[in-house]
Order: sequence, then C-alpha cells, then structure tokens
Amino acid sequence: MDIKDIERNELLYREYANKCWNDLTATLWNNRGAFEFLPIVFVNHVLYDKNGDMIFGITYMHTNTATNVATIYPVVYISDVRTKEEIESTIRHEIIHYLLGIQYRCHDDCSALFWLICDCFDGNAYLPMNDKSKKIYIIAKPYIDQIFEMYKTTKNESVAINFSLMLTVIDDVEASLSPNFDKLKKDLEVCIEVAKTNCS
Repeated sequence: MDIKDIERNELLYREYANKCWNDLTATLWNNRGAFEFLPIVFVNHVLYDKNGDMIFGITYMHTNTATNVATIYPVVYISDVRTKEEIESTIRHEIIHYLLGIQYRCHDDCSALFWLICDCFDGNAYLPMNDKSKKIYIIAKPYIDQIFEMYKTTKNESVAINFSLMLTVIDDVEASLSPNFDKLKKDLEVCIEVAKTNCS
C-alpha cells in the first residue's frame, strides 16, 4: 500500500468516524456544540500487546499532574491486515469510549454503561462485566432499548435529553459502593414517561 492509498483510507475512515460521532452526539448529548470536534487519531501500523495479541484501538486518558488538565482521545490502528468492517467496528468501539469518558465515571470495557451503548451503536463490547454491572445491565437494558427506539422514530430532542439523563442515573448507580437497584428502576421509568409525554 503506497502513501496515497494510506491517505485515502485515512480520509475515508475519518469521514466514517465523524458520521458515527454525529449519530452518537445527536442521540446522547444535550449540548452538542460543546464537543463538535472528534479528536480521533489514525495510525497506519500494527501494534501488539505483551501477550502478542494485536491491538485494534485504544482511548488514551491521562491527567497532567502539573496543570491537572485531563486529556482524552481515541486512537485506531489501521493496516491492510485488517478488513474495512473490523476497522469500522473499532472506530465505533473507541468513540463510544471517548464519548462516555468525557461525561461519565463508568466507561471502561466491562462497565454496564459501556455495554448498553455498544448494544445501541454496534460497538462490540467484549470484556465480561462483574456481578454488580451485570445486574445494572439487566435492569437498564429494556429501558435503554425502549428510549433508543423512541429516539430513532421521533428524533425528538426531549427524548435525547432523557436518554442522556438515563445514562447519568446508570453511571451514578454503577459508581456507587452501595447501589440502590430499586431506585435505578424507578428513575429509568420516570425518564421513559417524561420522554413519552414530551413527544406525544
């Protein structure tokens, strides 16, 4: 693959990433103007972890100890040893990490929050959840599915806002040392009812 092919591929993947980003932010972000730019980095290279497994992508998060400023950005490794579908799946996976990482505490691969959003946007979550996250996932899944379908049908901003509120509720419970699962269910029910009322 020559340099022109590499540049052409990166441009196509960047366009795909921006489309996915716009879909995500339209659905899950009630202040879209705050993060219009997706700081995704494409690396035309094959990278392996210490076990010899290929790394497809990673979302870097670090805080400068001198300034206390946090930096977060997704990186996707592209090369001709991977298919277009595999790379696009990695793009979706990493921008979900990025979106959740700039808004929520529970955004790692094995969080219920990450699994729920991956289910909606085909983000290919794969690491197993712990028992608490699994319970949250089971409780929240029907509500997330319902509000996601509601948004896809109506494109209503109030539905998007309530979707975002549901994620905040899930994040609070998942981050809690003493999660209240009954309250989680009630709060999710309220968000669904408000969304229904506002788009009827």
